[in-house]
Amino acid sequence: MNNASLSAGANDAARLIDRLDCVVQTGGRQWRARCPAHGGRSRTLSVRETDDGRTLLNCFAGCEPQSVLGAVGLSMQDLFPAAHADHRYPPTRSRMPAAEALALVDHEITVTELILRDVIAVRTVDAEQLHRLTLAVERISSARTMSCPARPAREVQHGRA
Repeated sequence: MNNASLSAGANDAARLIDRLDCVVQTGGRQWRARCPAHGGRSRTLSVRETDDGRTLLNCFAGCEPQSVLGAVGLSMQDLFPAAHADHRYPPTRSRMPAAEALALVDHEITVTELILRDVIAVRTVDAEQLHRLTLAVERISSARTMSCPARPAREVQHGRA
């Protein structure tokens, strides 16, 4: 049905690509083809296989993925490797659940707001308040580091805006 075939070793993208017309490879694991759902002459369908084996598709004319797949006798489940059939993906590298990180940040922002309101009213910061503000910054930074360990936290430079 098409002129471009994938290398031996069937994968999920191959099942789709092999059923499309006028396929051209645009990258390592990326293709463009005519969309079978609306039958135009242009290559409006983009197909990409991800590193974890999922197959992503997009019709730039606006066809829904289910329509595209139905036109070639496939379903959404055919776009995902068996390991992902139950929609369970490997856990992230985060050491802190997002809800826990948000709760911590919310609490520390509230503490910071209360201290700053007091500072505005009295026009002075005592040692205890300064210590608590520093602790809030450390906790927020720690939450950021634990929830996004691949991205290093920015160092806070006191006294600079």
